[in-house]
Amino acid sequence: MYLSLYKYVCTFSVQTENSMELELELNQKTGEWNTLQESGSELQPLNGPALTGLNNLGNSCNINCVMQVLFRMPDFVQHFVDGVADIFSNLPEDPVNDFNVQSAKVGVGLISGRYSFPRDDSRFQPGISLHMFRQLIGKGHPEFMTKRQQDAHEFYLHFLTLLEVIPHAIISNATVGICAPVFGLPNPSDCLKLVVEERIQCTESLNVKCVQRPEHYLPLPVPVAAATNATQVREYEARLVEAEASGQRL
Repeated sequence: MYLSLYKYVCTFSVQTENSMELELELNQKTGEWNTLQESGSELQPLNGPALTGLNNLGNSCNINCVMQVLFRMPDFVQHFVDGVADIFSNLPEDPVNDFNVQSAKVGVGLISGRYSFPRDDSRFQPGISLHMFRQLIGKGHPEFMTKRQQDAHEFYLHFLTLLEVIPHAIISNATVGICAPVFGLPNPSDCLKLVVEERIQCTESLNVKCVQRPEHYLPLPVPVAAATNATQVREYEARLVEAEASGQRL
C-alpha cells in the first residue's frame, strides 16, 4: 500500500461574515487555521512532470484528491500512462464514454508535465479540469451524477468498483469470436488489496472459525467515547436525525 502526503493551498475569492468569524475563532483557539493555510509563508509554485494541479469544478475536490493519490502509484501509472499508446490505438467508436480512454487522459494529464507550466500572467499553473471524466464516472450513480458535495472515500470505492466490473483493455476479435487483452496488465487496483480476517469463537465449545475477505481499505473506527468534542458530536447526530426525518440533507 502506498501512502503519500499531499499539501493543498486554499485561496478564497469571497469571504463571508460566517467564514471570517470561523477564522477568527479558530485563530483565537489554536491558531491551526493560519497553520493550515501557511499564512505568512512565501510558497514556491512547482511545475513539471507529476506536478500538475486539478481545478475544482465546484464539487470535484473528492475526485481530484483521489485521482492525485492513485496516479502517484506505479501500478496505475503503468496501466493508464505507460499503456496509453495501446489504449488510444484501439479507440472505441465512442471514446467520450469509454472508461479506459478517459482514465488514461487523466493519468497522462497528471503525470506527463505537458500541462504543468506557469501562466503568462501568474506564477501559478492553470491546471486541468476533469469535466468529461466526472460526467462519465457519475453516470447512473445516484450521488456522483448530481452536483451535491460528495465523500472522497465513497468515490474511491466507486472508482475501484468500476475497475473491477469494466473490462480492462479488452477488444473483441470478430474473426475468431473471442476477447483478447490488449496489453495484458492486471487490474491496477490489485496493489491496494488487503486481506481482512474475522475471528469468530463459539462461547460453548470455544472452537474458532476464521473467515477472510479482500478489502481495498482499512477502517480505523474511533469510539465516540474517546472523542474530545463529544458534545459537538451529539449535537451533530441530533441534527442529522432531524434532517433525515424531514427528508433533508445536512
